[in-house]
Amino acid sequence: MTEERNYIPKKGDIVWINFDPSAGKEIQKRRPGLVVSRYEFNRKTMFAVICPITSTIKQLPTRYTLPDEAETTGQVLISQLKSLDFKERKLKKPKAYHLQIWPKLIKYNCVRGVDWIE
Repeated sequence: MTEERNYIPKKGDIVWINFDPSAGKEIQKRRPGLVVSRYEFNRKTMFAVICPITSTIKQLPTRYTLPDEAETTGQVLISQLKSLDFKERKLKKPKAYHLQIWPKLIKYNCVRGVDWIE
């Protein structure tokens, strides 16, 4: 339990986090998300920049389909990137899976302009 509370996410981790409260067309409820901010940023601010993951598949340029080898299935919603207080939102750390897709997302041209996260 203490280990879970002291967990600080790293870039590439797929975590479970509560995206509520939300407004309008923002993603809702507790769901998986891809951490895109660096560990140092997360540790210093106690916030993490997270893209939610949805199981609803759509062919849009702001979505990235997770690779088949990922334990979590679905699409990363790059357009719904959020900076979240991961302690207050009760982030649940991943089992042991870390996703190395950041270079693919940059190549996919969806996260240009967020150099501070790299």
